[in-house]
Amino acid sequence: MRGLSIVLVVLLGFACSSEVPASLEISPSAISKSIVNGTRSPQTLELTDGEKLAIGFIADADADGDNYCTGTLISPRLLVTAGHCVENRFASQTFFGIGEQPLEPLAVLPVSEIRLHPTIDFAVLILGLDAQQIVPEVEFLSLNRDLTKDSWVGEWVDAAGFGDTYSSETGLFFAKVEIIEYAAEALTV
Repeated sequence: MRGLSIVLVVLLGFACSSEVPASLEISPSAISKSIVNGTRSPQTLELTDGEKLAIGFIADADADGDNYCTGTLISPRLLVTAGHCVENRFASQTFFGIGEQPLEPLAVLPVSEIRLHPTIDFAVLILGLDAQQIVPEVEFLSLNRDLTKDSWVGEWVDAAGFGDTYSSETGLFFAKVEIIEYAAEALTV
């Protein structure tokens, strides 16, 4: 189960929310897919503070440096993310931020290369600097290499990420989600 939770922490790039405004209308079909009631710590997996630092944000190099996706460090200079987060982007215009709050990062590292998987929504980013030299307390998360299984359907796992939320809170959030189906290319939660 730890491996399955880590794969979702590593591969899912979306944030969770701690509240949904009453004025927000959500369709019944979206309710099963919406992530709400996010927490600052995972609910099904224990991560050290150093492992949480491995889950960071991908940001633009422009003046406002908006963060727009989540990435996870798997070694000192490698991180993984969803392919759609970096397709049509140049490495020279992309940065990886370490820290729970994008407005107060512990470090922002340049990306030197982006490698998209040719058939699935997956990418590996190569950093221009060694993350552990810059932030020594970061602990890398290993990439789950187990194939998906029918037994995963119905399991509850943690998803982690940065991004838009239903509240004004920003930063890293976790959500406990159920796997409802899988295909060779993706998990549906």
